[in-house]
Amino acid sequence: MLRQPAKCLDREFRALGATRIAKNSDGVSYRFPDGGTFVVRPGLTPGKGMKMLEAVQRRYGMPRERSKSNPLRSAVSREGHPEINAERLVMSHHATGRLHLMRQQARLDPIEVSDALRFPERILFSPIHESWLWVRGRVIIAAAATEDGMTLVRTILWATEDLWEQNPRPKETP
Repeated sequence: MLRQPAKCLDREFRALGATRIAKNSDGVSYRFPDGGTFVVRPGLTPGKGMKMLEAVQRRYGMPRERSKSNPLRSAVSREGHPEINAERLVMSHHATGRLHLMRQQARLDPIEVSDALRFPERILFSPIHESWLWVRGRVIIAAAATEDGMTLVRTILWATEDLWEQNPRPKETP
């Protein structure tokens, strides 16, 4: 049962690729990558919220409980990915940290990062993170082209749930 149905639906809809398009007295409107829209009205009861969630999950993907660690759960195919230059690469502080950790955990070779950018198996878009994803083998590279022609690697992710389970991120200490 949903305790806070609007909050739960917001989280689940965005995890399935929706973006919020309007918030007003009629409720919050969400648009999915295929153009489908849903409106979460004020005062939504938990029962009606569950029915709405089930309908959306049937249409757009498996239930969140089964896909929590799937890094591509919200990624969609989309035209217009930026042209990047794998020869002119700069990594964010976060991406550098991820590369270091992934090298320690599973001997990730920097060539795997380069190959994912040069020879991707797929290029997808993540509406949740508003980022393009280059996917190849064990990795997903979130990257963007900068104005000066550089390729900025924002982060590096494991490409499968199994790899995440085998190589979890360390717990942060307060």
